Amino acid sequence: MIDNYPVRSSDKPGNSHAMNTQALFSSSNAYGIPDLASSPLSAIPDEIVPYRYKVRHKNGREGKAVHFFIDDYRFETTWQKPGKALQSLKGYQTVLTPDFSLYTDYPRAMQIWNIYRSRWCGCYWQSLGLTVIPSVTWSDESSFDFCFLGLPSQSLLAVSTIGVKRNAQARRLFQAGYEVLITQLNPSHLLCYGNPFTYMESDVALTVYPHYRASRVSKKQAKGQD
Repeated sequence: MIDNYPVRSSDKPGNSHAMNTQALFSSSNAYGIPDLASSPLSAIPDEIVPYRYKVRHKNGREGKAVHFFIDDYRFETTWQKPGKALQSLKGYQTVLTPDFSLYTDYPRAMQIWNIYRSRWCGCYWQSLGLTVIPSVTWSDESSFDFCFLGLPSQSLLAVSTIGVKRNAQARRLFQAGYEVLITQLNPSHLLCYGNPFTYMESDVALTVYPHYRASRVSKKQAKGQD
C-alpha cells in the first residue's frame, strides 16, 4: 500500500511523499490533474453511505457505494493515508470521489489542489479495481476553468445539493456551475445527494438519494408503522 512505500535514495528530496508523488496518474490538462475513467450506468448504487459508516443491515455493503459529502476532516485520511483509508472501503465495489471543499474565499491555488486531490484518490482507487463515480463540485465562476478537469464526458457523475439551498447566492452559483457541467461533460446520468432543483430533472436522468439523516428518520418511521 502507498502508506508503506519505501524511501529510496533516488526519491525526490523534501517531504514529497506527503504529496503522494510516488503514484502519479496520466493527465490531459496543463495542471496535471489526473484523468478519471468513465463510469458505466451499471454502477448506479441502490444506496450511498457516508465514508466510515458502520453498516449494520443484514445485506451488509451489497448494492451500496461510499460517498464523501461530509465534513472534510472526516475523510482527510483518504489523501494523507490512502493505504489506511482502504480499510474503510473494504467490502465496497463502488465509491464516489472525495468531495474536498471549494469555498469561494479559498485561494485559487488551494481550490485547484483540492480538485487534484479528489481526482488523484479516484485514479488510485480505479488502479486497484474499484468502480469510481466522480463527484463534481465547484465554487464560483472563476473555478469553471479547472473544476471540471479530469472528469470523463458522457459518464455517470455525482453532485450534492446539501447546503446549497440555504441562500440565494449559493443557489445561483450552483445553477451556474450545473449548467457548465451539463454543457461540457454531457453526463449519461447523475446521482444527486439531496433534493434536486426542478431544472435538473429535465436535463439528464437522475437518481436521487436523500440526506442520510433524513433517510434514517424516514426508515425508522416506516418501521414503526409496520
